Amino acid sequence: MTLPLYIDTSKNQLLTSLNNATPVNALNVPLFIGDTILVQVFLLAPLQVQNPSQFNYSNIGTAGKALMLFLDNGQIEQSPSYTVYTQLVNWNTDPNNQYFYGVLSLNTAALKTLIGSATTTTCYLHIGYVDANGNTTDLLLPITLLAGIPNAVNDVPAGLTPLSVEAANQIYVRADGNPNNPGASFVLISPLGKKILIQAVDNGDGTARFDASPIN
Repeated sequence: MTLPLYIDTSKNQLLTSLNNATPVNALNVPLFIGDTILVQVFLLAPLQVQNPSQFNYSNIGTAGKALMLFLDNGQIEQSPSYTVYTQLVNWNTDPNNQYFYGVLSLNTAALKTLIGSATTTTCYLHIGYVDANGNTTDLLLPITLLAGIPNAVNDVPAGLTPLSVEAANQIYVRADGNPNNPGASFVLISPLGKKILIQAVDNGDGTARFDASPIN
């Protein structure tokens, strides 16, 4: 699964896409405990002059920034009860320094303890970066966590290797797309080991285009 996050850094708000400024309610972006997901983070700033016929945000870029993402209980670090359930602090960036990307584990003991025997729970999505000017917090919003599928392996005939659904979700891409995960992407690797991220991207005129971006 790929989770693209388009952050309006001026409003503590998620946007729909790079061409659509419609706000997204983070509680409607469920994460499943037990999964491992590829996260893409775009930091966006509103333009000073607004034009209703265009996407009125500029990309802040990644150069000189160390991004941090936490799923936590929303408190400050100095609080005695501050809890981090999972985190992603080691990121890559695309060749044009437009966005960060990295792999986030939702299979931590802290997340499993948080949900316990329930089917759903909430925590906070906490994103910011450190640069030469110090710390900058860009997002702190509650987000929904759901119980993921069991990590059970059934018996298979002798000579065959079992494959979990979690592993299959990371290796294969549905041929018919996934309407529950728009913006999902996959990675192709060349014979020399170069990686290209493949995805469908919305255009401002309501159409879509095919995008292939080198990622190393």
